[in-house]
Amino acid sequence: MSPRVWRGHGHPERRVKEASLTINENCDATVRVDMLGAMDRIAPSSYMSSLFPPSLSIPIYKGEPVLGTWQGVYLCNWSKRKQEHVIHASIFSSEQARYSTQVLSAPARGCHHITNDRLTSDISGIGQSKHELCQFFICHTSAAICVNTLGENVGTKMEKSLNSIVPESWNREFFRHTYEGDDDMPGHVKSSLVGVSVGVPVVNGSLSFGPNQGFYLVEPRNTGGWGVGHKRKIASVVLPAKNIITLSLKTKGTLQDLTETIAEQVKGHEAGICHVSCKSPNTTILFMENEDDSQAVSTNVHKIIQGQGQETLTMIFGVQVIIPVKNTKLWISETQKVYFYGEPGENLDLEITLL
Repeated sequence: MSPRVWRGHGHPERRVKEASLTINENCDATVRVDMLGAMDRIAPSSYMSSLFPPSLSIPIYKGEPVLGTWQGVYLCNWSKRKQEHVIHASIFSSEQARYSTQVLSAPARGCHHITNDRLTSDISGIGQSKHELCQFFICHTSAAICVNTLGENVGTKMEKSLNSIVPESWNREFFRHTYEGDDDMPGHVKSSLVGVSVGVPVVNGSLSFGPNQGFYLVEPRNTGGWGVGHKRKIASVVLPAKNIITLSLKTKGTLQDLTETIAEQVKGHEAGICHVSCKSPNTTILFMENEDDSQAVSTNVHKIIQGQGQETLTMIFGVQVIIPVKNTKLWISETQKVYFYGEPGENLDLEITLL
């Protein structure tokens, strides 16, 4: 990482089919072995590149990526064959970027909504530019953050779903990384499934969630992380944006290709990063290889979430995607597409932030 990038945002991205990037513990080989075993049981290999993001967003401070003590970047090859992997890194640097850290404390194991006031109370300089993106990053390998629907018992349902998808009984079946109890390795798997990074547009100095959306801290551990308990460090960087575009669409089917719609919005944007967030309830965004069979997608998606509700779908697959822009075009491979997934006939509200 260049020392000239004092404050900013790093965005490594893979461009190879059947491969993904994720962040998890980098010091113990048993985590990698157990992660592969868990993924073999959770989803078909052809869906791993949707289940895990094709890209990562990492804050940069003083010329270095901001990672937790035990965090490392994993390249995941879901194919049974050896193949060459090309990783592209987009670095966004600005003297106007503001970096902050804060500690969020979970009251107990579970999925906890963090209010906007609490989330922004320790963020420096938010609202100094007309358009901004606030990138949050949790510096732990057994906790996660996400955007999800607000509502009674949503957090309880999220926790129940995660426990079903990643059962602690796997400790007696094949997990080797069991040093800290039954919640140890399941916590690592849940962290990668849900993710450690969330980007939120900032409009008029306020975080721009959908009307029924909020930020969740996912705490999978009974007594928290090693040496820190339930106190989880969150790094954030506020980035000035060139523009924020709002789109409202009527969905035509369960699976709808949004790639060209998004590509239209980046024309004239020579280079940078395009952040797309979905503001509508009961919807999600899938970044996956070209797929025309909506019934097959629906079958496999619901198999992965084990028939759980919409809050599980949103938690696991997410409501946002980040894509590099190069020469006024989305910098993705010919087979990579961005899809809406949800009920047909829904009003789909998108917010596209251009950095």
